Order: sequence, then structure tokens, then C-alpha cells
Amino acid sequence: MKIRAILADTGRAAGAAANLLNAGWTNTTAIPLPQGAFTLPQQTLAVFVEAPWDQLNRPLRLILELKDDDDKIVELNAPQSSVPARVEHPLIVAPVPNAPNGVPGMATVVADFGGGTFRIPSARKRYIWHVNVGDATDEVGFWVDAPVEMPKLGI
Repeated sequence: MKIRAILADTGRAAGAAANLLNAGWTNTTAIPLPQGAFTLPQQTLAVFVEAPWDQLNRPLRLILELKDDDDKIVELNAPQSSVPARVEHPLIVAPVPNAPNGVPGMATVVADFGGGTFRIPSARKRYIWHVNVGDATDEVGFWVDAPVEMPKLGI
């Protein structure tokens, strides 16, 4: 099994492919929250899965976790509770149509997270998506810069 994760601003699945906008970015800017923490702008995580012939048409589990560079899981921006930023999704990789036996299958999962979905404790830090399907793993990280202070004009 092979997997590859890619970050983008937005996207949608198109069969075993994906239509992604601004794919491959590695840094973003935090958005301040009233409670003192920060959140992130919209982001999409596309995961491309290649499964060997013997694992096609079998139930698999995709697991996505967003952690900081200290390996602490990020939380969802929920007002009353602490919910980890962890997604589990069932997945079945189908064979390639009209391909002979033995050809690996491909599947794509696109997870779109709107702006404000996550609560991060601090900016100026690296965050990493950890992706697992079966025994395959991948990571894609990004730097979160502090918000830019706008100059205040007037009194």
C-alpha cells in the first residue's frame, strides 16, 4: 500500500483523481480567536491511495490526525468541549476498470476543512497532518505564521 497526502486551499475528488486549487502549500497565517488562541484558514487535505491487487475491494480505514510539532493533537474549534482533530473514514479501493489482474487500484479522498475548524494554541509553529491507511503512513506539514498586525489610524 502506498499513500500520498497533499495540502491545498480547496479541492474536490474526481474519481481516482482530485481537482485542487493552490496545491502543495507549506505555510499559512493564523487567525486570532476571541478566547486568545488561534484558528486556521480553510484547507483541503487530499490523500491518494494505491492498493495492491490483494487489498482491492476490501474495507480499509483512513485516519487523519492534525498534530503540532510536539506531537500534541490539535483540537476542533468547538465552544463547549475538547474534541481532537482526528478523522476516521472507511475506504474501499476498487480495481482499475478493464485492467488485467495484478494491477494496483487507486482511490482518492479529499477532506475539506473550512476556515475556523481547528483551534491551535499558538502561531509561529509547525503543524503536521499524520495520515494512515492500513500499514501505510504519510505526513504533510505546514508552518503557521503569526497574524499581521494592521496599523491603527486615527485616535
